[in-house]
Amino acid sequence: MKLLEHLPLQLDSGVGPDGRIGLVVLSSDHVIEREWQKVFRYAPRHAFFVTRVFSEDEFDAVTLKRTEHRLAEAARLLLPGQPINLMAYGCTAASIVIGHERVAKELATGREGVPCCTPGVSAISALRAFGARSIGVLTPYRTELNRHLLGFLESHGFEVRVLASFNQTSDAIVGRLAGAAIRDGIQRILGEASVDAVFLSCTSVRLADSVCELEQEFGLGITSSSLALAWDALRSADFTEEVPELGRLFTLQK
Repeated sequence: MKLLEHLPLQLDSGVGPDGRIGLVVLSSDHVIEREWQKVFRYAPRHAFFVTRVFSEDEFDAVTLKRTEHRLAEAARLLLPGQPINLMAYGCTAASIVIGHERVAKELATGREGVPCCTPGVSAISALRAFGARSIGVLTPYRTELNRHLLGFLESHGFEVRVLASFNQTSDAIVGRLAGAAIRDGIQRILGEASVDAVFLSCTSVRLADSVCELEQEFGLGITSSSLALAWDALRSADFTEEVPELGRLFTLQK
């Protein structure tokens, strides 16, 4: 056996030279990484790096609030000693229950000086980019979390004309929601009221594969927590290209 050491280094710009985004995901989430992978293939000079924070599969306001004090340690696990442009917390309901500012503070404890985005605030930016005032909302949540979400959206000036829910408490179940169920849920919303856009809350809901088809069928902007968060993160990391393959949102700027 020959041992060859000190080979000459040839370095390139590495992974994500134009932007590195740290993504903190619930341990129970089946979906968001897959959704983001579909998005980031259109942004090859940007990259996201994932860590997970413990959360029970059965979720409610109490279990989601418990993730608050686990965020700082999760943030410390992301590329220690290396620069990150942005941190993102991948849970809509938890970020609303805890509060965006509190989430940002906890993540900054683990990664000092790094800005933060959360799905709720990203959804607000996305809906405003659509020019929406009246919206329909599709969620997997039960009543308590729906009330938190409704209050959050209304506090930012949106008129929620219809909120439709699958009334679930398991991330494993939500991650298995079929495209047909999502389509039917949107159709039910639009059968009840005219809205400017539809928001699918929860990062465990899949939309990336079907968003273009659904927007074409229903004739309005549609986005989800995962897509809005990815759009917000990339736009905040100076990715300005239009990607119509990912839906109307990715043709818009913040």
